[in-house]
Amino acid sequence: MFPNNPDPKIINGLSSLYFQKKFSKALEDIEKFLKEFPDSNILFNIKATIHKSLGDLVLAEKLYLKSIQLNSQYPQSYNNLGVLYLEQRNFKQAESMFMQAIEIDEKFVEGYSNLGNSFLFQRKLLAAENYYRRAITIDKKFIDGYINLGNCLIRKNNINEAEEILSRALAFDSLSSKLNFNLGVLYEKKKDFNKALMAYKNAFERDKNYLTAKAKYLNLSRIVCNFENQESQELHFFSEEKKSYDAIEPFSMLAIDKDPACQLDRATNWSRRKYNSYIKSDIFSKKTTKKKIRLGYIGSDFKEHAVGYQIKKLIRLHNRKKIEVYGYSLINSNSEMSDYFSKAFDKFVDISMLNLDEAQETIKADELDIAIDLNGHTLNQWTEIFASRIAPIQINHVGYPGSMGTCFHDYIVADNFVIPKESEKFYSEKVIYMPDQYQPQDNDMVISSAIINRFQLNLPENGFVFCAMNNSYKISHDVFKIWMKLLLEIENSFLWLLESNKFMKQNILRELEKYGVKKERIIFAGKVPHEEYLARFRLADIYLDTFDYNAGTTASNALYAGLPVITKAGPTFASRMAGSFLKAIDLPELITYSSQDYFQLAVNLATDKKLLSNIKDKLLNNIKTKPLFNSKKYAKDFDEALIKI
Repeated sequence: MFPNNPDPKIINGLSSLYFQKKFSKALEDIEKFLKEFPDSNILFNIKATIHKSLGDLVLAEKLYLKSIQLNSQYPQSYNNLGVLYLEQRNFKQAESMFMQAIEIDEKFVEGYSNLGNSFLFQRKLLAAENYYRRAITIDKKFIDGYINLGNCLIRKNNINEAEEILSRALAFDSLSSKLNFNLGVLYEKKKDFNKALMAYKNAFERDKNYLTAKAKYLNLSRIVCNFENQESQELHFFSEEKKSYDAIEPFSMLAIDKDPACQLDRATNWSRRKYNSYIKSDIFSKKTTKKKIRLGYIGSDFKEHAVGYQIKKLIRLHNRKKIEVYGYSLINSNSEMSDYFSKAFDKFVDISMLNLDEAQETIKADELDIAIDLNGHTLNQWTEIFASRIAPIQINHVGYPGSMGTCFHDYIVADNFVIPKESEKFYSEKVIYMPDQYQPQDNDMVISSAIINRFQLNLPENGFVFCAMNNSYKISHDVFKIWMKLLLEIENSFLWLLESNKFMKQNILRELEKYGVKKERIIFAGKVPHEEYLARFRLADIYLDTFDYNAGTTASNALYAGLPVITKAGPTFASRMAGSFLKAIDLPELITYSSQDYFQLAVNLATDKKLLSNIKDKLLNNIKTKPLFNSKKYAKDFDEALIKI
């Protein structure tokens, strides 16, 4: 222990308070000890770290510098200041701090590991890997080094080696919550969901405050349709979250949290922690000498993906006399669809191999007027690009059905059903209201003629088929209970589900026993090419929507194929998507607002052939005459909205 510092027991106690996230108590005690030890570099270092965790990076930096001033031979202060600079994307300053820490102590493994983190941030994976390996060579039991190396190898897609590295670390410290969490991430990536669930559970059981691990566990439980204690676990999580400093990934909770205010708070907290350090004060003039508006779409799904299918025709239909359309892909995809997009845009650029600065400069060089974020808080997003302003106007659209909670997404695209006027307060963005529906559609989608009867898909020839092809994470215990009730109510009825993964199938079949429903009454569908996927809808009788996170593209695709969709609308964007489509195709009678009404409507349609036939006839007529699938009108309306803002 260096002079001018309190007894090690006091320091350990303060560190314990920090790791328990008892920040107020820790700061109170630090102020008390600073009166006795005003020149304690360690107290200032801990105080700085707490303020960094609370998001006050300016004060944290001053306190770290004060700690270094008091003792220039304490490597931890340099290291922690380097981490702060790293979070601010000041890579050179960060690396300088880590190097100074190593110069003081050549065996300071945290310094090597954080140098690796700096290079990982910059997508310099080989350099990052080398520094991680140096760290675990110096200290063969340095857990963070193994974790970081494992994550680096995952990024390089060396999944098996990553598993070997993380498993090796587990032999040194099987109780590490952080290590168990990262093993969970790895197993989830490998789609070994049962192992992933166990790893996440180990993580939060070893650290009761590790809500990030609990959130991953709950989300993955939804993915595998594990309904055991679902409601109580989720309610307990929400009560813990309100008392926690943890930032929880917003997308993972969209299907779970029904409260739009909580969804906004979560998105705001996540965005503040993740992206505020990337915000730059670049000022764009909205005045332009360009004859046309330059519109850029940034996303990872210019491929065979729901987002790709939604925007496919829209890109072609933008008014080229007024708008130039640019596309920037966040992943490299060689497919028929990606080839389509490369030709549909006026300019299409793959930025997937660029680092953040390069990607931003590439986009800024095109002098966009409007940039559309197609990912939001979903998989493969690169939100940091938007944080430093690549355009004067930035829009959250298509990919993420909720508010981004940022100060750098200016608008969200909606309609007056999916975001009623009274719900605008739950969105950090201003709302662009489309006159008919928020989501673009492609009315040229081809429906395969190869699928012509139920026999081809192992469906009952004469039974009544309820269809629900949503992703499994959208299937809550509440909605599943209603589906079981329907099967028991409607004689010779069947439920046709998408087999999202083998674990959900196993859990669903096991769950049937509790309701006395025979396994033969559940039929699982695999994934097929898009044309066949559309054709399958024609073989069902009714599409049953999920509640808290509706079918999005799936619901509109079902309607396009002529299959009526029953939905229950809730208070959030994600719970009102299908209702938006039904309004736009003039079938509001299929929108319900309670579980009982949802159930009763399904029963009525399943037992009244004439009623169902009339609904189907109306749908088939409205496909051609109502706004939902009028792609040209949507493009015209969207162009006008973009020009207006």
